[in-house]
Amino acid sequence: RDDLTARARLLEMFGALGEGPRPLRGDPFIAAAVELADPHHPGRRVIARRQEELGELLGEVCREAGAHRPDQLGRRLLVLYAGAAGSVLAADDPAPATEATAIAHGLLEAAID
Repeated sequence: RDDLTARARLLEMFGALGEGPRPLRGDPFIAAAVELADPHHPGRRVIARRQEELGELLGEVCREAGAHRPDQLGRRLLVLYAGAAGSVLAADDPAPATEATAIAHGLLEAAID
């Protein structure tokens, strides 16, 4: 979203995990990874590439936000996002997205002057 600061965009992605009709699906790529158990399935390459691209994008947004070590912060936010997405999917509960938003806020506070 162009109407938000870089920091707000980073936090917004966590909140979006818990939005929408039930059952909550979290992130569609995480949900697809759960369904595609065969590591050689062609869809797994698509999912892996998307995760890689998302990690790069998060690093760029962290850099835009003025974070120290933006690539590292981007990777950490990606791990947090994936965990929250899986938890939202498993529990059909938006609470993990709320918790992840709070954790991400703390990581951003520590990394940005």
